[in-house]
Amino acid sequence: MGCTEIDEQLRAVTDWLDKRAKLTPDRVALIDYSTGSETTFADWNARANRTANYLRSLGIAKGDRVAVYSSNRSEYLDLFWAAPKIGAMLQNLNWRLTVHELKGIVKSGAPANSTKNYSHQRKPRHERPNSSRRHSGNCEDRSIDHQGSFFWPRRRYSCAVHPRQLLFRHVVGRDDACTATKVQGDRSTDSPTSPRSVLRLLVWGPPFIPDREDALVDAMFQVQIGDTCLPGDKETSPNLPYVAPGKWGATNAMSPKYIGNLVERILASDPKVKVLWIYGADDVAVSNSAASDPGTWGPSGLLPGYPGAKEYPPQPMMDQIRMILDDYTRRGGSYEEVAVEGSGHVPFLSHQDEFNSSFHAFLEQSD
Repeated sequence: MGCTEIDEQLRAVTDWLDKRAKLTPDRVALIDYSTGSETTFADWNARANRTANYLRSLGIAKGDRVAVYSSNRSEYLDLFWAAPKIGAMLQNLNWRLTVHELKGIVKSGAPANSTKNYSHQRKPRHERPNSSRRHSGNCEDRSIDHQGSFFWPRRRYSCAVHPRQLLFRHVVGRDDACTATKVQGDRSTDSPTSPRSVLRLLVWGPPFIPDREDALVDAMFQVQIGDTCLPGDKETSPNLPYVAPGKWGATNAMSPKYIGNLVERILASDPKVKVLWIYGADDVAVSNSAASDPGTWGPSGLLPGYPGAKEYPPQPMMDQIRMILDDYTRRGGSYEEVAVEGSGHVPFLSHQDEFNSSFHAFLEQSD
């Protein structure tokens, strides 16, 4: 395939928003649930064009790599389309990564010197430094601020940090809700509710302990916790356990409140591919009596107001999965069920030989 053909294929992708804006200019493309505002395809394309012009004004040209460091926000989608409009490549620096990990990504591009504005700490506007003031420095020496926005033009070998108003706007009251858990914490197994104890019970499954458990426990203490991160916000409910899914966070995204008729969509899928359902036979995280299910530990007396097993039984997770797969089979699909004996929630880690044997055999059948 020649360069001309590749350019044509890339142009077909990057022109998608332009074409959609012409076909359905007034159709709603984006909804900001924090404000209730709606953006049409025409407005979205106009925003992306303005962002593209801004990038071009910085000297970014075709072939440049633009790395962006910011928490999740709708304006990122403007940049997603703006960069390819001028032939640049977008590289996302995930704001959930540690400073050490981000430094490694920046270092891999080998920036020779840096030009930076100030990465502010959400100060009042009158206290922020002048955004036009610049100075040279080493990108790797900068302490990366999770509240700032950072983008780096790869070809020009420079590192630029811009106040949020240049590329992104924060959703007031939302970014403050997520903070990393403390680096210091209980790393012992003295308590059954310590992070390490929970990992060993719910995830690894005794007696398996991975070689890198210490690093994985450290990672737990770096997870972003809050109403817009994990576990997400909640609403009150008159029913046990007296909470219902809110609007924010990854956990809420799995609620039927938002995924709608997912089961019916799976059953109605076409073509019907064969499904491999492989799990640990001793998994207590996904089970008919899951260890974290209030219906499981309610009878212990630890759940105030627990009405009893008849009114609040454990969720029959395994039976529910099997029922869906059986319905899938009745509609023309098929599935293979493999229970890895002696394994907990992660058979691909604890019983790699057994897992790989079933998984690769399944792949060969699918071919």
